[in-house]
Amino acid sequence: MAHLFDLEGNRKDVVGIMQDIARGYEPQHAETLKAMMNPAEVAVQDYVDALGFQEGAWYRPAHNKLVPAAMIAICRGRILHDPMARDLTYPFSRDLVYVAQMHDSGNSLMTVEATTKGASWENVDKRWAHMGIGAGMLAKTLGDLRSGGQLEMTDSRLAELYTIAATHDFPYLGVPFTEKLFGSSLLREARGHRDADRTFVMSALSFWKDLIAQISDGKYQVKARALGSTEGVTPEFMLRARMTFFYPTARYIPTEPSCGEKIDLEQYPFDKNLEAYNEGGKVEAMFTSVGQRIVGDQFAQRIGELEQVVHMDSPQQFGELFERAFDREMQQMFTYAREGA
Repeated sequence: MAHLFDLEGNRKDVVGIMQDIARGYEPQHAETLKAMMNPAEVAVQDYVDALGFQEGAWYRPAHNKLVPAAMIAICRGRILHDPMARDLTYPFSRDLVYVAQMHDSGNSLMTVEATTKGASWENVDKRWAHMGIGAGMLAKTLGDLRSGGQLEMTDSRLAELYTIAATHDFPYLGVPFTEKLFGSSLLREARGHRDADRTFVMSALSFWKDLIAQISDGKYQVKARALGSTEGVTPEFMLRARMTFFYPTARYIPTEPSCGEKIDLEQYPFDKNLEAYNEGGKVEAMFTSVGQRIVGDQFAQRIGELEQVVHMDSPQQFGELFERAFDREMQQMFTYAREGA
């Protein structure tokens, strides 16, 4: 069935609309986020917000606000007695927020193609390079704050935060997070931070941006058809593939998540084989209860949007839907950061 994103002109228009909307909300979202931060976190956030990103990475400023908010929420998290929640026997350290703020700062030095040219941010060399560069930028920034008397942190703790930043995308590169890699305590923190980072993946901005990039990317079209999608990459196919990115089996998918929307697994059946479509090719379940809740809500909300988008024929219609979804989701994340999830 034909859909809005089949036409390249529509895809370009939608990206432009999303970019304008995200840019328009940036000052408001920055102010809201910094209001719940301590002075050192505000200094780091100001540094990150001042970084310049290539035009193709237009989504990066929104990522750099949503992920720290999610990390604050995870640090505040409470035990939900969920069988997939393996982490919340004691709180995460608040200084993980610095990693959430700066782990992708190395992308400011990366060339990223336009969204309608494909998912170039997934280039393996870029994945490796941005982690090392970003970890160095994190260490330098925190070291400067410490030297200026704005931050108290031991050398060993700074080294641990560096390690988390320098390895945060290893699973996308086929290197799993293991106790052998980190040690038991740091492994838990690396997974907690990874959850915060991956709350961006199913956000409204990231999901629709990724869909457009992958529709525009011949490699993804080939993968989708090889996995049985005769139409290649479509909104429905993308959503079902993303299910296998976060859930090992259908039984873990919350059919009635906390947002009030529902996930109909008869309409969107779980297919484990689609796991091969995703970056890294393997499921990566959320580690924290807070992360689970956020992602469950995001899936339900994307389904609600998808069911409207398939009937749209103009980028402007999509823009109206996207603006509501984008700001609502950011405000919800800020609420979780202030009050807990």
